Amino acid sequence: MLNRLHRLDRATLVLGVVTLLSSLSAFTASGFGPYQIDFVKVRAAVIAVLLLTGACAVVGAVLGRRVLALIASAGLLLAAAVQLLQARQPTNWLGGDASTVALLGGLGMGLLAVALADRQDSGGTERDAQRGSERSS
Repeated sequence: MLNRLHRLDRATLVLGVVTLLSSLSAFTASGFGPYQIDFVKVRAAVIAVLLLTGACAVVGAVLGRRVLALIASAGLLLAAAVQLLQARQPTNWLGGDASTVALLGGLGMGLLAVALADRQDSGGTERDAQRGSERSS
């Protein structure tokens, strides 16, 4: 399946999967076993954002729809901006800190870069060649 995807769709797929897997960092903070890893502060609202935007990016990659990657990117960047503005404030809807801003912003900017990349010169696959021939006819 991955070989049939355009390389930018594969990049979107990887970023979407990483976004989904990032929600698991909420469980590592509770300290399973003798170790406690708390790199990123992730609470329930951030888990919802990560799961929704990650699923949107994965679906967009599989279907080859850049607009879904843009929507996922916008959601992540909006959540990062909200968290940045509310950091260390009494009202903190997402319940995160600067590490949350870095996670959401980094994934959002990565998806934005991949979604806006020029697909004409990026060495597509056979599926992309078929799309191009359909458009020209």
